[in-house]
Amino acid sequence: MSEAEQYGLARVCKEVIVNQVIGDADHWRVLVVDNESVKVISAAAKMYDVMDKNITVVENISLKRQPIPQMEAIYFLTPSREIVEALCEDFQGTPLYACAHVFFTSNLERDLLELMAKSKITKYIKELKVINFNFKVFESRLFTADIANPLPKRDDLNNSAAIHSIAENLASVCAICGYFPYILCPNDKDDSLSVRIATELNQMLCDMKSDKELKRDPDCQIMILDRSFDPITPLLTDFTFQAMINDLLEVEDFERINIALDDGGSPEEHYFSDTDSFWQTLRHKHIADVTQIIVDKFQDFASSNQACQMKLKGHSINTRQDLSATIRSIPEFKELVTKISFYNALTENCMKLYNSRKLKDIAEIEQSMATGLDENGDKPTDIMSQLRNIMDDETIRKEDKLKVLMLYIITKGGVKEKELKQICDEFSLSTEERLTVHNLLYIGVTVTSIGKGKSKSKSKEKKKKTEDDDVPYVLSRYVPPLRKIIEDMVAHNIDSSKFKFIGREPKATSSKKHTKEKKNLKTTSTKTKEANANISTVPTLVFIAGGMSFAEARTVYQVSEKQGKNVYGGTTNFITPDSFCDDLLSLKPEEEEDEKVSKPASKSKK
Repeated sequence: MSEAEQYGLARVCKEVIVNQVIGDADHWRVLVVDNESVKVISAAAKMYDVMDKNITVVENISLKRQPIPQMEAIYFLTPSREIVEALCEDFQGTPLYACAHVFFTSNLERDLLELMAKSKITKYIKELKVINFNFKVFESRLFTADIANPLPKRDDLNNSAAIHSIAENLASVCAICGYFPYILCPNDKDDSLSVRIATELNQMLCDMKSDKELKRDPDCQIMILDRSFDPITPLLTDFTFQAMINDLLEVEDFERINIALDDGGSPEEHYFSDTDSFWQTLRHKHIADVTQIIVDKFQDFASSNQACQMKLKGHSINTRQDLSATIRSIPEFKELVTKISFYNALTENCMKLYNSRKLKDIAEIEQSMATGLDENGDKPTDIMSQLRNIMDDETIRKEDKLKVLMLYIITKGGVKEKELKQICDEFSLSTEERLTVHNLLYIGVTVTSIGKGKSKSKSKEKKKKTEDDDVPYVLSRYVPPLRKIIEDMVAHNIDSSKFKFIGREPKATSSKKHTKEKKNLKTTSTKTKEANANISTVPTLVFIAGGMSFAEARTVYQVSEKQGKNVYGGTTNFITPDSFCDDLLSLKPEEEEDEKVSKPASKSKK
């Protein structure tokens, strides 16, 4: 079992489901779920974990079922009207089961409680509890808040419903973990998105603490952020395996893909599983390393299997094509062949698009703008020339051009309104593209500046990758700011000029690095260390409203592993550069602001 599996959020959720919901019994029982609650179980536990607790069958409450009147039923349900009505219907006439142990994933509205109170089910209910599962486990260390509006406007005071929903999801995570964390957020004005979420979360946890025992621990902190803290990372081209797969290929719900394993073969559906040790090894590796890891994995198997050695006598493996030909020659080792073929096919497809979409050229200018330094560590002098080359290249996708242009505006600290109009006209931006650029202001970006724009990229904060960093490649030298934030959190080195506590503050801890006054809690450097054998089980949480990129998700694992800390990352939704731009476009301005969005000139440069 990996460290992430042993201490991750998925394991915490599994223990709650298996021990608190299903529990132990010396007789057979039925488990009844709905379409949403079954996803909660599937994300955290396996079917054998459930069946091992004397569950004879798992049934869907929305489907017609045969009565089993001699058995008790455990209901694990989401509290919607449709589901509650179906629950009551199970006991209206001849009851389907002997009795009901009912667990809801969140609180019921008063009208639904009244509906149950008037039903005959009250005679059969043995237990009625709320198990806070207002979130979805994405991976062992990652979770999402399931809300309808994933990118709320940062300063929109009408976002109360979205803010309440996010806070409710985070309170659910805290309750499942059993902790009342110390709450941090950027030192922004009180009506900013992150501060409002943090404030509402604090109030919810205070109310919840009267009903549940939530522990306090100085090491248990949660940082609430919105996309204004870093609008750059979501737009960058990322060359690690998981990020490339989701950015370049057609992946459904970030978990499954239809792909042909051989040239000319029919596409087959495959899933990305957090319990697949091979996927755990590959997902955060740079694409340049993935092929060699796959080859090494195959050769390790071949060298330990005599039958395989006989079949492969005379085969040499130097390229992805060699590997494809070799694995086709050993169809009897089906499971291994399928898995290696799958990851090899993903790599080949990613590299084809890497070349056809000219991602190397795009990444070069992206990294120079994001870091404020070129690949030699010098201040770049030809950004506008590089930008024009990208924008004028008809073979480059318009979506890739748009994100490069947005990065230019962000890293410049905004441009003059006249210059912005000239850029939009010169590069023939459509109305939708102009609107996407304009809507950056809703996440705190300065789009148009009065004077000379103030660069978002301070050179003293930019650096090339060092030996301690995980992706030592020129086109991946930008380090997401989230990594430094998490490292400072676990080391108790939070800079109080940038972040503040909402509600109670932790007392001084025993950390040797936490020695300075509150007004200067930042140290000059924090070297990561190898994970301790006894990793801390106290969770450190970070949440980003408005989407988390896969580069940022990777930092959660990196800090956990190197610092020996139990870090969980959450977000409203996971994003790719394309989906982030789509979310920005959806933040349509109010009617009175429409005129501020420059329309395309009638005649523009092609």
